[in-house]
Amino acid sequence: MHQETGRSHLSLWYDAASDHRSQSIWGGSREMRKGEQTRQEIIREAAPIFNRHGYEGAALSDLMKATGLEKGGIYRHFESKQQLAAEAFDYAWNLAIDTRFEGTQEISNTVDRLKQIVRNFRDRRAGLGAGRMSSAEHGDGF
Repeated sequence: MHQETGRSHLSLWYDAASDHRSQSIWGGSREMRKGEQTRQEIIREAAPIFNRHGYEGAALSDLMKATGLEKGGIYRHFESKQQLAAEAFDYAWNLAIDTRFEGTQEISNTVDRLKQIVRNFRDRRAGLGAGRMSSAEHGDGF
């Protein structure tokens, strides 16, 4: 029998980006430094681009346009496009999970909790745009 520990659903997953973010926000100072704020804004703006276009299709020019930064302004905060994509994926994943599980913590009945998760999946979108599908997955020749 599974015993609840009082931890949230996200405690099952380790995410270095949000761990880093939490340490930056709560470790010592309650205010995020400007550089960290910029870094998080880049991640928030890049996530929908990677989600819609995939890694290969996400052009640096699109990332620059979305963030309002030049190439150097983006790469000052990330070692590579891969690092930015990985952190954008972590951000998008956590946003989607939080959205799907929103409002379920106070529901004690497991079946009702599952029904709420399904309603959340149906009714709430994380705002990241449609995910990228290959033509084979799409099934209609696109």
